Amino acid sequence: MTNTQRSESTNAVLKGFVPRNSPLNLFLQQYTKLVQEQESMDHEKEKNNKQRVVKLKFGWPIEPHAVDIYTFAGYDLFVEELQKTTGYLVVATLDSSVYKIVHVNSDRREKWSKVEFVVSIDQESSHYNCECGLYNHFGILCSHALLLMVQKGVKEIPPVHIMDRWTRPACVREAPHLLPPASPSAIAVSNVFRHNQLTRTCRQIEKLVESDEEDYDYAMKHLGRIVKFLQAKKDAVRTNCQVGFDLIASDSEAGNLSDSARQAYEIVDSRTGIVRPFVRRSIVLPVSVFRLVADTYFVHRMIS
Repeated sequence: MTNTQRSESTNAVLKGFVPRNSPLNLFLQQYTKLVQEQESMDHEKEKNNKQRVVKLKFGWPIEPHAVDIYTFAGYDLFVEELQKTTGYLVVATLDSSVYKIVHVNSDRREKWSKVEFVVSIDQESSHYNCECGLYNHFGILCSHALLLMVQKGVKEIPPVHIMDRWTRPACVREAPHLLPPASPSAIAVSNVFRHNQLTRTCRQIEKLVESDEEDYDYAMKHLGRIVKFLQAKKDAVRTNCQVGFDLIASDSEAGNLSDSARQAYEIVDSRTGIVRPFVRRSIVLPVSVFRLVADTYFVHRMIS
């Protein structure tokens, strides 16, 4: 992705979560929701990658290797390019490392349509360089290079053409400049697994206590303690943001507010105790009010 694509995609995603002209504290709250939703989607995709079984669509030798390394989204893009190979033919040139990929209906295509692509092969690194530039921009091999691989009987995608962001272990790998994270337990790896485990445990408790009143009281007593403990723990580290919704009419009214009234307009971080400075807001009259005053003044002058 180019820098422009990254910035535009980020803006498009944030506009769906953060309203326009939002204060900084609201932006942080909505950004946290965005991160949580994205993590939930990532865990759901990770679960599908581990449990879902993929059926080969063509049966070519290179396809099983693509199933093993790519995620489902990456594999779908790979299959889409693999299907396009049926519309091209391989034409050899005088150079054994350079081939021409020509469209089967090149004589019927529009004049502006490109029907011939040149693919060069680096024998040492097994790099297939196509002039269409799809791999350099997208990270998935183009149909022209895939056709040449299929014709040559290549059984595995060359390592030089495997983009990390489309592979299954892409989320596990860390950037080299970051510190290695602590190895999490098997339970802490996936939020989906933890959610399913808690749901099964709660259903099991429900079946055990539904027929006995004493067991029900015992379960509710301890579950209530657990809820209070977790809620208190969450409140201890949560940032409490209190933003006033009513505007102060004038500076004089702002100065007359008591300390308790000012707290409704303050943003307080419970962890650091830092309080946002109080901002005095003055009322702004709309343009229609000034027009009404001016019209009344001129009418009064004409009558007098």
